[in-house]
Amino acid sequence: MGTDSKGEEDMNEKITALTRKCWDSQTDRLDAEKLVELILEDVMSICEDLGDKGMDGHYCVDAIRNKFGLKGKNT
Repeated sequence: MGTDSKGEEDMNEKITALTRKCWDSQTDRLDAEKLVELILEDVMSICEDLGDKGMDGHYCVDAIRNKFGLKGKNT
């Protein structure tokens, strides 16, 4: 199993965990707005943590790529 596969597995696990938090059992549907909100909160916390350490945006982008298993993708 290659590095990309491991990153994809990690990302899939994170998405699955977030999706569970956003499932609305009353409507039996995914609350997409809540899912996006949780993802953005996670991403913003990465940037805030790195900003507090005096690091610039490039470090933030790298940390986001690592957290979401996007190491091989360029922006």
